[in-house]
Amino acid sequence: MMKFQIFKVAKDLTEKQAKIFFVIFILVLGLVGNLEVEDLEAESEHYKKLVCEGSMPDYKKIQPECL
Repeated sequence: MMKFQIFKVAKDLTEKQAKIFFVIFILVLGLVGNLEVEDLEAESEHYKKLVCEGSMPDYKKIQPECL
């Protein structure tokens, strides 16, 4: 009887570990997605700055507003 209880505890622990892994995985995906968005925004701002300075032609044809 004791042998079966050990397997049940091991099974429950594995399910808990799987749930924890899944939550961590989702959090990491969210973090990576957020970092990608921030990187794209920074790249866009850098592109606009270079176009407005005249250092680069507007090859993307976005016509940024230069102040």
